[in-house]
Amino acid sequence: MILYRMMVGTLICIGLIIGPIAHADDSLEINEKNLKEVAASKSWHALMHYEPNWMGRVRSLLDGQGFFFSPNGKYDPYSELEASLKAMGQALAVGKFKLHPQCAFPERFRYLRTTFKMNLKIEPCPKIEEYMRTFNDPQAVSVVFSSAYPNNPASMFGHTFLRIHSSRRTDLLDVGVNFAAFVPPDENGFAFVWFGTTGGYKGAWSTEPYYVKVNDYSNFESRDLWEYELNLTQDEVVRLLHHFWELETNSNFDYYFFDENCSYQILAAVTAIKPDWDILQHRIYVIPGETVKNIAYIPGVVRNVKFRPSAHNRVHNRYWALTDSEQEEFFALVKGEKPVQESRSRFVLDTVAAYFDYLRNEKKGAYKETYEKRREELLSHRATLGVATDAELARVRPADGTTQPDLGHEPYVWRIGGGVRGRNRSGKSFASLQLKSAYHDLLNNDQGFTRWSHIDFPWVEFQYSELDHNLWLEQLGGLAVSSFHPWTKIDRRPSWRFNSGIFTARDYGCDDCRHLTVEAAIGAAVSVDGHRSVVYGLAGAKLDFYSQLERGYRYGPQIEIGWLASFSERYKVRLSALGQWDVDQKSRPQYSTLTRLDHAYSLSKNRELRHSNLLQVPTEHNHLQWWESRLEYLIFFR
Repeated sequence: MILYRMMVGTLICIGLIIGPIAHADDSLEINEKNLKEVAASKSWHALMHYEPNWMGRVRSLLDGQGFFFSPNGKYDPYSELEASLKAMGQALAVGKFKLHPQCAFPERFRYLRTTFKMNLKIEPCPKIEEYMRTFNDPQAVSVVFSSAYPNNPASMFGHTFLRIHSSRRTDLLDVGVNFAAFVPPDENGFAFVWFGTTGGYKGAWSTEPYYVKVNDYSNFESRDLWEYELNLTQDEVVRLLHHFWELETNSNFDYYFFDENCSYQILAAVTAIKPDWDILQHRIYVIPGETVKNIAYIPGVVRNVKFRPSAHNRVHNRYWALTDSEQEEFFALVKGEKPVQESRSRFVLDTVAAYFDYLRNEKKGAYKETYEKRREELLSHRATLGVATDAELARVRPADGTTQPDLGHEPYVWRIGGGVRGRNRSGKSFASLQLKSAYHDLLNNDQGFTRWSHIDFPWVEFQYSELDHNLWLEQLGGLAVSSFHPWTKIDRRPSWRFNSGIFTARDYGCDDCRHLTVEAAIGAAVSVDGHRSVVYGLAGAKLDFYSQLERGYRYGPQIEIGWLASFSERYKVRLSALGQWDVDQKSRPQYSTLTRLDHAYSLSKNRELRHSNLLQVPTEHNHLQWWESRLEYLIFFR
């Protein structure tokens, strides 16, 4: 009897807390045990975006208090569950639109109602109905990966957003859902880096027609799009959109470039609907291409993959299919030297039209002034020549799909190796160990990445000399970025590189001088040998800081020429020569050349063998000549 009274008393207390939900179905008792189990469940934590912190406690990544009914709801799943249960039956006005809790939090209400068999009156929610109509009967969801944009360092890692499939026949009329930092339009570069890394920007959800997203990324920025359709039912798609509603209208996230960014928040929202999908794992920071691997690597998560090549990709595939005489006609039509009515080649006219479309997004002002009227005349004439034949369509080279992110090597890498080095004819052996946390360099296999581009961020290398048993720090890299975009007759973009970190400098006889270095260069690259290699030339400057230098620093210009070849998917070679000047120092060599030859062979997706040779010669100081030869084994992991 005593036990019975205790149970009744517990139920009465819970009933007083929960209030209006006391009409729950008898098939599930709402008691303290059930509340604790649900509050600790993976599904409740995913819905509320709770994550464990370094102390083992949890906190929600949502930073606006409007998402929580409990004053301590951000840190206490149990108290938030109690408060949410109570609120769903009360006539409150919450959120941006001052709605009933059921309408402000439709997915949370559905979760609580189904979990606890709540028998509550369902409130009408016209605002949500209006919101859902913008998606035109949503059917499915795809995670869309936009490949790296070589000419914008902020986009070197790529970007992800969502495409909401509708019942319309044309996919361009679907809706794109994006999460991004709200950055003031006049923000300077230093503030952008500082606030982006410290959470100083608010993250915001936005929706746009999918054709706008395609135009922005595929056309204007010439980035390939990869669509990964998720294995969600139509009901789960609706629930996901309801969750976006409650996120956007009731709270916000602080935006962090390296972890709580666009890709992470998108996957966190999906996890709220599918908590059993383990798609949020990451080590240090969240890289967009790696989050795609998170969904692609788990069986049953991805239903279909679709490739949408960039405008740059499409127009170049057509251009390189032209014969020499057709290329002459192409440029005559583009420049207006030949009237379009005189051309009878459907293939050439279609290629010119594709090029005009490319210019319309790439060079808006010049297009309107020079090419818009010419394009209209061309399309009018082209309509009189009939449709392209199968033979003409077959001439177009298939789109380069090397940027598919889930096929690429993993981001982190151990480089284990050793070699011999020294001055003039003397040398000694050494062992080396390097750890790099991201991402891809010019000698790695390009599958999954933008060809002829590289980004390292950051890395550390230690070396050990077997002769004198000495262990030292060889380099501590910060950020290294390169983009060798081939210069063509129809696309003239610059190539460039940037490098920063602490490096050992040996050009003036010191073998233990580590300089803080920043260097940058810009130039051009040209494709040769059927686009399997590029030749490049760059001009730039280098700035070193070191206490033992005469002024504590040195600076000077640099010139670099090089050849980078990909003889197969597995084998790459790079030959480069760098000339650098130290303009105002008198006690050291003022000029030196650094020549290097590198070979890399990809043994498998995540294994690589590399051989490197370098020779550094200061002018008029041949006794300071420095050489090195090393062999390394690379192991990629995540």
